Amino acid sequence: MMALTLIITTMAKYMKSNHIFVYGTLRKGGNNNSLLRHAKFIGSGKTKNLYSLYTAGIPYLNPNEEVCQIVGEVYEVDEDTFMAIDMLEGHPRWYYRYPAEIVLEDGTDTIAWVYFNNHKTNHRLDDGDYIKYINRYDKSRISQEV
Repeated sequence: MMALTLIITTMAKYMKSNHIFVYGTLRKGGNNNSLLRHAKFIGSGKTKNLYSLYTAGIPYLNPNEEVCQIVGEVYEVDEDTFMAIDMLEGHPRWYYRYPAEIVLEDGTDTIAWVYFNNHKTNHRLDDGDYIKYINRYDKSRISQEV
């Protein structure tokens, strides 16, 4: 535990201030993306490390299983936006945030805060892309109603 604390402290010390990686409802196309309206979009990317992504209406990024890279976006946020997102995510009670390595689409490596939750459901997204899943789900609902 002491080594993990040292790693997290070191990463946090050197990471770019207030960069967050969003992979679910905060992404473009997600229903909470409006919280990022004043944020600077840095780029799309994936986690460097493998994690598992579960969903039960909302996504849960589980750090304890190495399944796939998670697809998302990096934003630079101000303190007010950071606090609003912490409230939305229930940090640190529901989701907890830790710095993680992100590979942007242009190949640049960066470190950003990521919201994790150890919750598992019966529905794991093995491709790591929540928005792709939601878009598929919405299209299947529309075709059933027609």
